[in-house]
Amino acid sequence: MPTSARSARLKSILGRSAMVILVTILGLIGGLAVGGYRAMTVVNTLPPAPGTMGFESAGFAPFVIFAIDLAVGAVGGAIFGLLIGVAGAILWPRRSSPGK
Repeated sequence: MPTSARSARLKSILGRSAMVILVTILGLIGGLAVGGYRAMTVVNTLPPAPGTMGFESAGFAPFVIFAIDLAVGAVGGAIFGLLIGVAGAILWPRRSSPGK
């Protein structure tokens, strides 16, 4: 295999890997956004703590709910992004090597 063909193959592999990583990161960011939105809608529906003016929720429940929703959103988004990235890398048309 000539050096130019080897470098072209390496560039193709690195480009596909970069695409998978980028799409995974974008999926992670989207998952964080969805998880944060879901967490805020759930936390805002909790009943107010006794003795407050109705603006605070009781205990650590809001923090736990928020953390769990963020984690689930991030993991789900990253997995979805990884699946889309790998599918894109597999289905993306390859360039023909030089000289063919």
